[in-house]
Formats: sequence, structure tokens, C-alpha cells
Amino acid sequence: MRYCGYSEYFHDAGLAFVKENGEIEYATHAERHSKRKFENIIPDEMWNMVKPSDHVTFYEDHRIRRERFMSLDMELESESIPPMHKNVMLDALVFDDFVTHHTSHAAMGYYTRPWDSQEDTVILSVDGVGERQSMVIFDHNMKELESWNSPVSLGLLYTRTTKAIGLRPLEDDYVVMECLLMENQSMQITSWISLKICK
Repeated sequence: MRYCGYSEYFHDAGLAFVKENGEIEYATHAERHSKRKFENIIPDEMWNMVKPSDHVTFYEDHRIRRERFMSLDMELESESIPPMHKNVMLDALVFDDFVTHHTSHAAMGYYTRPWDSQEDTVILSVDGVGERQSMVIFDHNMKELESWNSPVSLGLLYTRTTKAIGLRPLEDDYVVMECLLMENQSMQITSWISLKICK
């Protein structure tokens, strides 16, 4: 059996094919095919790669995401999320199974790690928010060791900072990350974030 994992309708849609032994056969982002940066829809040519015998898995529990979008705990996040992401047509999703958002991130790190040993592997997934979790630590069996929920979120801090400096949330967050790596500027930037974002 071959596994097909995909993400769609948020930012950066993509799919990957994984063999039963865990070997990655092929993986791609939708933007490589559509030529549109941060493409959130998988083009037909990518769907045509999926075989009827593939076990298709979605990258998160979409029911929890829908519930979160409709709940009050989205108030902090909603100022950072573009309107197009708030009206996702999740009923259009077709899949055999799903895993949690952070399990998807952790699997990517685990299956692409540059070493062979497994038992000593621990995975940290840090994101804005998955379904509800913002950070999760997994062991090599994808067993959750510890987690933190929104609004405790390093990713949301980056997103809010990105918006505050006039850039596009969920697209230009990497600029903030790169600024914090500038050794002689990082303290000034951290102080500015504390004053403007964390008040």
C-alpha cells in the first residue's frame, strides 16, 4: 500500500507519497505547479498523481479546526489570519483518514531526519496553532510527551509581529525570524516586540 498525505485550503497546499516502509516516494507543494506563491488549492495535475489504491490522509482534524474558527478562542488569532482562510469549504475534503496537525509536522521531521537511529529521536513541533495545540513534543513512536495550547504560541507571536511591521501574516513571517538572527539587532527587535506586541 502507498500512503498519500495532503494539506489543502489553508496556506501552502501540498501532497506527499510514502511507501509502506516509510520511504518518501515523492513530495511537492502546490505552488510549484500553479506558479502562485502560497497556493492553498491542489491543482488537478497533482490530484492525478493519486491512485485509487492509495490510502489518502488529511494533515489535521478538520472538525476541530472548524470548531476553533467558530469559537471565541479565535479572537487572538483572527487578527492575524487573512479573511480567505476563515471561509474554508471543509466539506469538500475527501480522505480515508486524518492525523493531527502537529503529528503531520513531526512526521515530516522524523522521516527526513539525517540519521538512522530511531529510539534516540525526539521531535519538537512549533507552529502558530494546529487544531488547538501550538507546540508539541513527540517521541520516536509519535507518542505525545508534552504539549502547549493556544494562546501560548511562539508562531502567533511571529504572526502578530509580522502584521505589526506591515508585512503579510502567514506569508512573510520568515522576515521576523531572520531579523531575530541578526546578532547585533536581536535585543532591539526583542524589546520592540515586547513593547508593541506583548502589551
